[in-house]
Amino acid sequence: SAPPHMKDRIHELEALLDQSHEENAQLKEEVGTKELLMTALLDKLEDEIASRTKELQETNRLLVDANQRIKQQAAAQLEHFACMSHEIRTPLNCIIGMSSLLMLDSQLTPSQQESIEMITTAGDLLSTIVDDVLDYSTLESGKVETNISKINLQQTLDSVATGIQARCNENERGIEVRTFFDITVPKYVETDAKRLQQILYNLLGNAVKFSPNNSHVDLSAKVIDSGVIRYTVKDYGRGIDPRDFNKIFEPFRQASKETGTIYGGTGLGLPITSKLVQRLGGTISVKSVKGQGSEFLVDLPFLGNPVDVGAIQ
Repeated sequence: SAPPHMKDRIHELEALLDQSHEENAQLKEEVGTKELLMTALLDKLEDEIASRTKELQETNRLLVDANQRIKQQAAAQLEHFACMSHEIRTPLNCIIGMSSLLMLDSQLTPSQQESIEMITTAGDLLSTIVDDVLDYSTLESGKVETNISKINLQQTLDSVATGIQARCNENERGIEVRTFFDITVPKYVETDAKRLQQILYNLLGNAVKFSPNNSHVDLSAKVIDSGVIRYTVKDYGRGIDPRDFNKIFEPFRQASKETGTIYGGTGLGLPITSKLVQRLGGTISVKSVKGQGSEFLVDLPFLGNPVDVGAIQ
């Protein structure tokens, strides 16, 4: 038989083994309880996620529906506005025509002459507003068609610069329109001459409006990539706050209330220009430093086929 001290050691080991078995059993029970608790928590979490997902989907659906209704209402209001503008245009043209004829009357007194000039100026301003509304309405509806054809680019740009310079001379503000055309610009290009002129007229018109007297504005053109010409219109006026860059391309918005008060306008010139640029497959961007002027960059394809000009940036 084993010595007494060995028996005591065996008993100690057996007691430790029994204790270990009890602890293992207790541990298994605790693990099982925690697994059940974890499973319950996961199930609850999945239910909450599913419920939240359903709520978000419903919220998104409501937002989409609301956005669609807003767009439809805006389109309806714009169409109504355009119809009103059409109705205004006919009597307005009559007023402008009659006032222009009256200005030819040499027997008018200075006071009468001044009154007729005020009527003519106001009529021209209102006609511009009506035209802007109609143009934007047409562009917003997607009904504008482009006529891509081979044009003499030099003549087209010269006609724009000459027209703007004539307006500057009429206003007697001493503003000069300077042109810079790179030698790489081809003589003939394929684009929509009418829309290109409209784009540049709008940008140059803005440049002149925001320029100080006895200054100048610049129109330049250069090839920046195969099939793409960059047209740049630069003024040396008050400039635009970079925080307002996106705002100025939104309809009926201007950089600030002060801008509308001092310079007037409908806030449609740049939105119309932006949509025309997009229609021709191009992009428009702006650079500006407050107090130093603004520079608008228009990148347009000139081979008749729109290219990804955005990838050139």
